[in-house]
Amino acid sequence: MRLFTLLVVSCLIVGLQSNSASAAAPSAPVYTSKTQFRIPYHYDQVEIDRLGAREIRLYVSTDRGVTWNHLQSVSPSTRKFPFEATQDGEYWFSVRTLDSQNQLHPSGRVFEPGLRVVIDTTPPRLDLDLRQVSPGKVQLIWNAEDQNLDPTKLVLEYAQNGSQNWQRVIVAPHGKGQTTWSISQGGVVSVRGVIKDKADNTGSSQKQIRVVAAASRTLPKPKQDLPDFNQPIAQGTLPDNSLTQSEPATLAPYAGDNTNTQPAQPHGFDAQTPLANRQLPSVFPQQKRFDQVDPGMQSNQGQVKNHFVADDPEKRPNYAKNRYPQPATQNWASERKQVLNGTQFQIGFEVDEVGPSGIGAVELYITEDNGQKWYKYGEDPDKKSPFHVEVPHDGIYGFSLRVRSGVGLADALPKSGEKPDVVIVVDRTAPALKLNPVVQGLGGEANKVTISWAMSDQNPAEKPIAINFSTQPGGPWEPIVDWQEDQGRFTWSVRPGNPSKFYLQVIARDAAGNISQEVTPQPIILDLTKPSGRIVDVEVLSKASPY
Repeated sequence: MRLFTLLVVSCLIVGLQSNSASAAAPSAPVYTSKTQFRIPYHYDQVEIDRLGAREIRLYVSTDRGVTWNHLQSVSPSTRKFPFEATQDGEYWFSVRTLDSQNQLHPSGRVFEPGLRVVIDTTPPRLDLDLRQVSPGKVQLIWNAEDQNLDPTKLVLEYAQNGSQNWQRVIVAPHGKGQTTWSISQGGVVSVRGVIKDKADNTGSSQKQIRVVAAASRTLPKPKQDLPDFNQPIAQGTLPDNSLTQSEPATLAPYAGDNTNTQPAQPHGFDAQTPLANRQLPSVFPQQKRFDQVDPGMQSNQGQVKNHFVADDPEKRPNYAKNRYPQPATQNWASERKQVLNGTQFQIGFEVDEVGPSGIGAVELYITEDNGQKWYKYGEDPDKKSPFHVEVPHDGIYGFSLRVRSGVGLADALPKSGEKPDVVIVVDRTAPALKLNPVVQGLGGEANKVTISWAMSDQNPAEKPIAINFSTQPGGPWEPIVDWQEDQGRFTWSVRPGNPSKFYLQVIARDAAGNISQEVTPQPIILDLTKPSGRIVDVEVLSKASPY
């Protein structure tokens, strides 16, 4: 079993301490699934020589410092203790020095733990419950159990109708929860989940059900032309404070008194309608969409006129024009960043601290420039997770959620410069991949084949390259090397038993799951046979005698 190294620092200071049966807890513990490891110690050579140290002792406590046991002793020059645990649990370690007079340093009955290690070899248990709650709609309930669970390592994915294109289910990282989404066309839905504990043990589960298709509905045909965004779609700017703040303001109402003649966009998705038949979600400002602000709130809160949620409304949004590329200088730093290969996805959410007035609205806000300008995407019709989202094209989108109570109270609206809660990168472009000519070794390396390639992608996977071989140009393919880092080249040592004539395939993938592949146009012939010859006969050629 491979060992790893931990560290305990021994303080060789002589001093009296109170006779306490327990010790104060040290800093956060180290979690591991290993039962064997080494515990090195550091010491001051001058102090060791002054004390005439004979040995270094290791003490261990399995009851959090209530009792301590002398586990082993080593000479100072050893510099480490080997340790093997017999069972899972929390172990506290402390070291002391025995001098030439058989005195321990530090002395006394109080032990200061220099290291806490939690040994956990048990993987988490992950239970998934996938059920149909109505035609075309499924609900996923998950429950993970572990003494040292790390909810941030939860990953949930789903696929439809046997597809290998797994999509991420975006949910809040909790050990238990639930979410719903629409499968309007019906069919087989598969869900898989993975979660880890703090010791890096992994638990997984998978479920599959068949969903009855939802009854189809006919929506109005989409508008062929977008509204004219060459003119400002709203005037003025929003205040820095939320509409719920009590500070007075002198702005116009954030209500439905807009007199523009722009065509109204759909309010949102219907959960029973196939995505293929839906209009683009309302990421544009709409006419006559919001109710008038309550008169009782106007005197203290002010009124807002436009549909922008940040300043500089004169500049229309990039995704409305669909002409300008995303600036390369944007720094979309976000811990919750997902890379997807589809323009339709779902954002899961949870609502906390709901008061007696209930939930009035769940609003989603979108930015395409890392929070410099914010726009209202829309409201969730059923006010329940998840929020169905569709964007018009590839790009980087940031989202923030705001929930309003039944009486209109909510957190402040996103301000210019505010970073999004979650960042979605939509990337449907497969990596660019070029396969270079294959080079066979010479001499003693004649059995080695060097494969080289060039790959580029804006969102490469962590391990984007896999290499296969086959005796036929169309497969079936046998793996040479599984997904690995992009080194640009790989040398394959062909072993006895491998075919002498084969094709090579290089596969590249990006973080969104887009795939590219290149196959050698001609088979590689690897002939390791060394021809040999031998003399079998000597024949004298007859020559006419000169006499």
